[in-house]
Amino acid sequence: MGDRATLTVRFRDQRRLPSPNKCLWLTTLAFACPLQAETLRLDIPSSSLERALLELSRQTGVELIYPTELVGNLNGPLLSGHYEPEQALSKLLGGSGLSFRRISERTFTLFRAVSPEDHSLPTNTLDTVVVLGNANRNTAKLAETPDSRNTAGSATGNNAPLRSIPQSVEIIDQQLLHDQQTVQLSDSLLNVSGVIPRNPQFSPVTEGTMIRGFRTEQLLDGFNQYYNAGDRESWINVERIEVLKGPSGLLYGGGVGSTASGALYLYSKQPHDRARYLAGFKGGRYDFFQPYFDINHPFNDNLWFRMTGEYTHTHGFIDVVDTQRFSLNPALTLNLGNASRLILQGKFSDWRSPEYQGLPATGTLTGNFRLPDNAFIGPADMLDSRAHTHA
Repeated sequence: MGDRATLTVRFRDQRRLPSPNKCLWLTTLAFACPLQAETLRLDIPSSSLERALLELSRQTGVELIYPTELVGNLNGPLLSGHYEPEQALSKLLGGSGLSFRRISERTFTLFRAVSPEDHSLPTNTLDTVVVLGNANRNTAKLAETPDSRNTAGSATGNNAPLRSIPQSVEIIDQQLLHDQQTVQLSDSLLNVSGVIPRNPQFSPVTEGTMIRGFRTEQLLDGFNQYYNAGDRESWINVERIEVLKGPSGLLYGGGVGSTASGALYLYSKQPHDRARYLAGFKGGRYDFFQPYFDINHPFNDNLWFRMTGEYTHTHGFIDVVDTQRFSLNPALTLNLGNASRLILQGKFSDWRSPEYQGLPATGTLTGNFRLPDNAFIGPADMLDSRAHTHA
């Protein structure tokens, strides 16, 4: 055959061409010389682009790889004459937005050509946004209690990130106390896993809260409330609660609790440089009423005063157990300059109620009779127990 290349082509009959829903159409081709040097006589009628590509593969023996949805409803032009396979493929794809790439001597893959315009995103010009705010230039004057749920001071003695503390610490902040409308401090501890709050019916002479099954101790601004701490259920002067779980004896010793339990750490509300005056009242069943107030008054840039107070009265669910308690908490802050402050705090607190002994097993769990749940088994004229502190 002279200098012409010799081709051996195996192809399917056109009458058995695959339907357009086929993803790929491959043909098998054997060459006696490099494909790019071969010029072939091609006759491809004008039809859909997918059928034209199939006909090109049949007449040239090249393999074309592409997903069917790529060619979609595109049309292929009439192609008649002598072409190299690569030239013929370029003619068929002209104006379709498609391009091709050779991946081997006998195989081409088709893809959608990306124009420079496709890389650019639409540009939208937004209206000018003006943000107004007041910069706090007195950050050194703010109260020294932690202001984030991501730091804690009970485990290390200074405010450290929780992720840096190798001990479990759970935090109840002022926002949660406000959202739940806390009536007594033990209610807020129900938010913490592994903690059993003290029974408010019992005398608050000592702390009855248990952490991980052990008695714990209550600390107020780092001071241990060993004995006769007054109204332990008062919430009005609590800014934040940290529950430290696990051994705490290194820092706090344990007091009358167990060093294996942890610590119940309370932060008092401190005076600050913003005037604030709050008064409220809570009421409920069993003659429960609770007025309270929180007043913060800055006299000038260096002298701030705060006073919180709360009074609670209730007859309670238990017969005879009539509880009265109050708490007054004055505080004065003097700024000495160079981020130094002198803070004077006072606490006047009192709790009075008959001592509740609970109910015996006989009559509640065993026996042939049942005591009412609200029964008080002591004398009706029992004198009040009292816990008070003036500090």
